[in-house]
Amino acid sequence: MREIRVDIVSDTHGLITDELRHELAGADVIVHAGDITSSSDYALLKSIATVHLCLGNNDCTGQYGPDIKRKMRFSVDGVRFEVAHYRDKLTPAAADVCVFGHTHRPSIERSPEGGQVLRRRCGRTVGDHVNVTALQDGSELLSRPQAVDDEPGAWLINPGSPTLPRTSLGPTMARLWVRDGLVEDPQVIQLPLSEAQASSPWFFMGV
Repeated sequence: MREIRVDIVSDTHGLITDELRHELAGADVIVHAGDITSSSDYALLKSIATVHLCLGNNDCTGQYGPDIKRKMRFSVDGVRFEVAHYRDKLTPAAADVCVFGHTHRPSIERSPEGGQVLRRRCGRTVGDHVNVTALQDGSELLSRPQAVDDEPGAWLINPGSPTLPRTSLGPTMARLWVRDGLVEDPQVIQLPLSEAQASSPWFFMGV
């Protein structure tokens, strides 16, 4: 089984806490939905895993190199990701997973649009994995009877903020797994407060 762990963060605003770094350890891919505001934090994340970063409203064009744009598209084992800081800049019809930030409030939803790759590849039942093999003619061979995916389109994921959350959940990030080309187990992860956060009046003003 091909298994890829994708960790999702946004709005770190110049602070990668030890608590966040500990949770990111072991990730295969890190997606950052903007407002990282620190070249050194970008380098730190790249030392942990492959990083896909988009620019936020507090990031400058060219700050992290010419290839980092306001909207980024990439694939993980054939699953199409689109990342933008603002939700209204995303096009779910052309993606399987859309990631955004800015609100500092975590959410996970499904769009009525998009998700074509996931629908085409869905050949599993809950708790029962099915291998999918792509054939040369573009069709796919399933090792078990195909199940119907009742869920609509693309995933829409906002990981919240691990630095300055605006929710009673406190610091958050998100995580999902790509297993043999299927998205599984998308979830919001609550992080412990760092010492700096616990002692900062600015932190509690945002909650």
